[in-house]
Parts: sequence; structure tokens; C-alpha cells
Amino acid sequence: MHHVKYIAIEYKTKYISQKMESPETSNFIKKLMVFNLQLIGSIEAILVSNLTMRGNEICDMLNERIKNESRLF
Repeated sequence: MHHVKYIAIEYKTKYISQKMESPETSNFIKKLMVFNLQLIGSIEAILVSNLTMRGNEICDMLNERIKNESRLF
């Protein structure tokens, strides 16, 4: 059996609420976000098989960026 791997992108609750309440977010996107949240526990994810970098490398890069950005606030 083939397992599909994703990198889940976690957002703060405030951001998710803003996206869901925004009139600029289409109903389709809202339904997709709810579906993803129920399926993988996140409103957005990156499919690892579509990437040329290894999943761990991408996670490390994203985590480093978050770490650096949090120093600014």
C-alpha cells in the first residue's frame, strides 16, 4: 500500500478564524480548509511527493524561518 506524505502547515487559531470569516475566501476554499483540518489536522499541507527536496529538509527550512521571524516580534 502506498502512503501519501504531507507537511502540515500549522496556523494560529486567530489566522484560521480570519480566513474562515473573510468575505474574500470563497465557500469552496472554506470547505476545503475544513476538509483538510478534519483529514490531516491542518487547513493546508504540502504534498511531499511533488517536491524535489526531501521532506525533512523542507521542514527544517520552514522551522528555521519561523524561528528567525519570531525573533522580530
